[in-house]
Amino acid sequence: MPANNFAELDNELIPTGKLLSTEGTPFDFRSGKFFEDGLLNGDSQNQIVGGGYDHFFIFDNHAAHEMLVTEPISGRTMTVTTTQPGVVLYTANGLEDGLPLQSGRSRKHLGFCLETQAHPAALNHTDFPEILLRPEETYQHQTVFQFGIH
Repeated sequence: MPANNFAELDNELIPTGKLLSTEGTPFDFRSGKFFEDGLLNGDSQNQIVGGGYDHFFIFDNHAAHEMLVTEPISGRTMTVTTTQPGVVLYTANGLEDGLPLQSGRSRKHLGFCLETQAHPAALNHTDFPEILLRPEETYQHQTVFQFGIH
C-alpha cells in the first residue's frame, strides 16, 4: 500500500486532523506486512479501534494507486487499483461473535475491508484536500478489484 501517512483518530474514532507517519509502525504496509501485526500490538492507534485497523491511509502522489493483498496458505491474491486519494483499512474489529456463516461462525477480525475514498475528515479540517463537488464539476474515480492465485 503506497501510503506514507495515515489519519490519527481520537477516542471517538473521529480523525483529529493530524497525519501520522507510517514509517516504522504497524501502519507501514509499503513493503508488505501481516494484518496480524496491528491486531496483536500495543500501538495506541490500533487499540483505540478495538485492536486492529479502522484508519484512513493517504496515498503518495501517483496517478493510480495499487494495493496487493495475499493469503499465504491458499495463494489467493487481491489487487486493488484506484484513482482515489486514499483508503480506509478496516479489520472487522466490531464483528459480532457467533453469527452463522457458510463456513462456521463470525468472530472479531474474521475479515477486512479496503474502502477507497477521499479523506473522511476533509470537511472539518482545512489543511486536507477539499472534497466539495460544485454543480459545474464532474466527479470521476475508478477502483478495480482483481483476484488471482499466487
